[in-house]
Amino acid sequence: MTLISFDLLESGPVQLCFQGPDSTLHREVRVPGAALSDLPQNARTAISAHWTAARVAAYEARQAAWEAEIAQQLAPTPETFSRAVQAHLDARAQERSYDGALSIATYVNSENPVWAAEAQAFVAWRDIVWAYALGELAKVEAGERDVPTVEAFVAELPGFEWAA
Repeated sequence: MTLISFDLLESGPVQLCFQGPDSTLHREVRVPGAALSDLPQNARTAISAHWTAARVAAYEARQAAWEAEIAQQLAPTPETFSRAVQAHLDARAQERSYDGALSIATYVNSENPVWAAEAQAFVAWRDIVWAYALGELAKVEAGERDVPTVEAFVAELPGFEWAA
């Protein structure tokens, strides 16, 4: 491919236009710090001069700000954690054929001693899980701990074993 033109953008990147052997055009953008060795000497010289320390620093600052904004937009919300905790509780209740955490809790006063015992143990565990989850999420909001992934947060919840 042959470089036929390049545009030096004020913000830092460079737009390149290549022509292939079949006359098709190919456009490419290179950002400060990208390899230039495949370009003709005149383009390398112009682009190297264009990528001043100040322009590169400004570009990198904008890039870092953009990445931080994207990370914040993708970060799990308190509602995401709450749904994950509830799904974890529901899944554990479903192991014993209950519809979910709410369903098993209704058996606390069951006249069937097995169901009542399962429900009482589960409800006690549920309370421990929510106390832990809410406490850890409060630490996140206070900046006392990093925001975990949802998967890691669920994995650190207190465990539960069904009675034999």
